[in-house]
Order: sequence, then C-alpha cells, then structure tokens
Amino acid sequence: MKTIPDGPFLFRVAKFLQHKKLRGGSFLIRNLKRFGMIDVLATYQLGTFQFGIPLNHLQWDIENVESYETRLIGAFCAALEPLHDVTLI
Repeated sequence: MKTIPDGPFLFRVAKFLQHKKLRGGSFLIRNLKRFGMIDVLATYQLGTFQFGIPLNHLQWDIENVESYETRLIGAFCAALEPLHDVTLI
C-alpha cells in the first residue's frame, strides 16, 4: 500500500468540504473509494508521534484525529494534572 503524507489531494479537498459543511465532500469520498484512489496509507504527525491511517477503511484526516474524543481526553488530563510522574496508556 502506497504511503502519502496527509492523503491524496482530492481526499483533502473532500475533507475540507465536509468540515466546512459544503456539499459534495461525501460524494467525492465515495467516488475516490470506488475508483481505488484512496487505497493508500495517509501518514499524520501528532506531536512527536507519526502514524498511518488506511484511507480505504477509515476516511480520517488530521482534523478528525485531533478532535477525536477531546472531552474524554480532556477529562483524563484534568484528573491526572495534580499527579507527578504519571504515564497514561
């Protein structure tokens, strides 16, 4: 599977449309998948950690990754803030 930083250009256009709640983003994603144009591994950098998402299975961009479960993660961080030398896995 080919690796592409941030995903293919048309995928990023489709995600931009979806995030801005403009028409056509979902249609574009469906057709990119249908024609095999998102059969790639999109790599994203989150802090010092780099990871890949197979776009043909999960159509997420960096905005989806960064906003995933923000309230839950924020609650964990708040609960752990008074503690010292803690690692949460």
